[in-house]
Amino acid sequence: MVKISVLMAVHNGEPHVHSAIKSILNQTFTDWEFIIIDDGSTDGTLDLINKYQKTDSRIKVFSIPRCGLTRALNVGLSNCTGQYIARLDADDISLDSRLSLQHQWISACEKNVLIGCRLILKHGNKTVRRWTGQYPTNVTVLRRHLEYRNVFSHSSIMFCREIKGKRIFYDERFRYAQDYELVTRLAKFGRISNMKDKLIVFQLGGDKYLGEQKTSVIKVALANKFPELDYLKDGSGVDLKLHLVRLSRNKHYAPEIKFLEFIHENATLANTIRPVNWNLFWILCKNYDLVWGRLLRGLNKVTRLKEILWKFR
Repeated sequence: MVKISVLMAVHNGEPHVHSAIKSILNQTFTDWEFIIIDDGSTDGTLDLINKYQKTDSRIKVFSIPRCGLTRALNVGLSNCTGQYIARLDADDISLDSRLSLQHQWISACEKNVLIGCRLILKHGNKTVRRWTGQYPTNVTVLRRHLEYRNVFSHSSIMFCREIKGKRIFYDERFRYAQDYELVTRLAKFGRISNMKDKLIVFQLGGDKYLGEQKTSVIKVALANKFPELDYLKDGSGVDLKLHLVRLSRNKHYAPEIKFLEFIHENATLANTIRPVNWNLFWILCKNYDLVWGRLLRGLNKVTRLKEILWKFR
């Protein structure tokens, strides 16, 4: 058994996967194995990662038919032997000290189950700076935010491979937000935290699947808050938008649903607070930082839109 299994699933990642692999080979912590799942790539990805495998026996490559990220990661988890699992996406980079610092934290106490970190944001070769977006590191704030949104980058987390003798796997009902479901599940078993250190160079992508991602997060958040709504996780045959409208008629669910819709940018603040609901008002006050972050994101979008329109003057 090694200390850490680094887990990566990749589909057609030939242009960038070499940078991710090199970042693990350069780690100061050396007691690791690198489990790479080629998820049915049709470019030169598999040939590339096989070349790396020949240079370092710690790299283990598994090629499977295309099945999607969640299933591919579970195939990887079934082949991991490390005490801890460190995730890395194929287009991101781990800084040299990442495994060492995260292992130092998670192995310090048996109650520690998951650790993440902050990010250096990139868009291509350009470093991106944002008004908001850095993940909270205060544990109390982190757990409060986790009730409504993911506060970990999937590519940054390290977690225990087994908890109470049971192997950890992703919930395959989720094509998107599988990391949010996993983190909220692990949070019930022990300590979770984010390091202030920026240990991941994170490549910003497009918003192609952002809508599906938000929908899945809302499902998980509601099911965690109200166990009787666990059926939402099995999304087959459920029109979530219509279902939320129906659930919102119930005063028990309405405040949480309205807040989630607002935080995930499916509703404006004006529409959220009408009509006045004191339970919702309390949620808004308690999570003032989330509200402020949501308003700033809206302002960012307006600013970017103005910049685009200015170019076409």
